[in-house]
Amino acid sequence: MLPNRFWLMNYLQKRIKNIYGSNTVMAMLFVDLDEFRNIKYTFGHVFSDELLYQVGSRLSSLLRPGDYVARLSYGEFAFVLNDIAYTEEVRHMAEQVSVSLSMPFVLSGEQRHSMHASIGISMYPQDAEDGETFLKHADIAMYSARASGKEPYFFYQLHMSEAILEKITIEQHMRYALEKKEFILNYQPRVDSQTGQLRGLEALVRWDHPERGLLAPQYFIPIAETSGLIVQLGEYVIELVCQQLAIWKKHALPLCPVSINVSPRQLHRNDLMARILRHASENGIDPALLEIEVTESCIIEDSVTVKQQLEAFSALGMKLLLDDFGTGYSSLTQLQHYAMDLLKVDRAFTANLENGDKSAALVSAIITMAHALGMKVVAEGVETLAQLHLLQALACDEVQGYLISKPVSAEAIAELMCRPTLFSEMMFVEKNLNLKTAFLVL
Repeated sequence: MLPNRFWLMNYLQKRIKNIYGSNTVMAMLFVDLDEFRNIKYTFGHVFSDELLYQVGSRLSSLLRPGDYVARLSYGEFAFVLNDIAYTEEVRHMAEQVSVSLSMPFVLSGEQRHSMHASIGISMYPQDAEDGETFLKHADIAMYSARASGKEPYFFYQLHMSEAILEKITIEQHMRYALEKKEFILNYQPRVDSQTGQLRGLEALVRWDHPERGLLAPQYFIPIAETSGLIVQLGEYVIELVCQQLAIWKKHALPLCPVSINVSPRQLHRNDLMARILRHASENGIDPALLEIEVTESCIIEDSVTVKQQLEAFSALGMKLLLDDFGTGYSSLTQLQHYAMDLLKVDRAFTANLENGDKSAALVSAIITMAHALGMKVVAEGVETLAQLHLLQALACDEVQGYLISKPVSAEAIAELMCRPTLFSEMMFVEKNLNLKTAFLVL
C-alpha cells in the first residue's frame, strides 16, 4: 500500500528541515490520471480500486533508491525525487511515468485499459521553500499540462499561478456543485423561419452558484472539458431533459424535440447510448424527442467510434444537429459521411448578414450546400428584423436567437407550449412591403 497525503506532508516537512540551506535539489511530480474519475463513475468502486492497485504497483517499480511515491486521492499521485543533479533526470522520470501508464492494464482477467496522465513538476528550492507550496506548485503545473492537451508534463513557472489557481478553484467547486445538483437548464426555442411554428428547443446548462448567482456556460464548460467533468455534467443534463419532458408530458402539453449538446469526450464513450436510453426509459420518454447536437470538432477527427455512435442515434429516430458551422474546419467531404439532419449556422455569420452582399452570399452558399446534402438549416443568433428578412429570402429553414426568445425556464416554455400558435401570430406578412415581421417575446 502506498503512503498517503498525510505521510507525504510530514516527510516533506522533515526532509526540507534537514536539507535547508544546503545545495540539495528535490523534484515533485504531481501525476493525475485524466480519465480515472470517469472510469470510477462508469465501472464502480471494485473495478477502479483494482485499477488503482495496479497503477500504484507500476509507479512504485519506477522509483530510484531514496525516492518515494504517495497516493494523494483517487487518481492522483505524487513522486518525490531526492538529490537531483540534473533537470534531465526529472524529465526522464516524467517520460517514464507517462509511457508506463499508457501501457494497457489487464483488469478482471480480461478488460484492458490504458491511462493517460497529466504531470506537473516543481523543484525545491527553486519553486518553493516549504512542503505545502512545493506540492501546490506541482499541482498547478499539472493543470497547465492537462489544459494544453498536448504535452504530458509541464515544469512549474511563476506566471501559471494566478490563472491556474482560478481554474483549480472552479473545478473543485464544480465537483461540489454536481453533488449538490446546482446546475439547471434553460431552453431556447427554434422556430420555422416562414411560419413561426415551434420546431424544437435547445437545452442550455447554467450553474446556479450559491454566491455568484446564475453563471453562463462559458465560465465553466471549458474547465469541465479539460478536467473530464463534462462527462458527469453531460449525463446530468440528459437526466434533467428527460425528467422535464416527462413533466411536460404529464401535463398533456404538446411536446417538441429538445436538443442536447454532446461533447467529444462523451461521444468517445461506448456507453453514451445506453445511458441516454436508460434515462429516457426511466422517465417514459420516446428517445426520438431527444436531439443530439455536436460541434464540428467531433466530425473533424473522423473517428469510427463517433460515426458509429451518431449512426446509432439516427437509427433510433433521434435527429443530429451540427452546431456552430463555419467556426471549425470540417469539409464538404466530411459532411457527406455523417447523416446530419440540421446544420446550425454560427451566430458570427448571422451578425454579418447586414454588412453587405458578400456576407449574404456566403450564408446563401452554406444553405444551398446543406440543402443539397439533405440537411435543413438553422440560423443562430438572430437578433434583428433585418437578419430575419434576409434569412427568409435565402430560404433558411429555421431561426434561433433573442429576436424570437432568449433562453428561458422550463415554466416559461410550458406557457409557450400552451399557445402553439404564439410565434405564428407574431410573424405576419405586410402585403404592401412583402416583408415578414417578428416581435421579441418573453
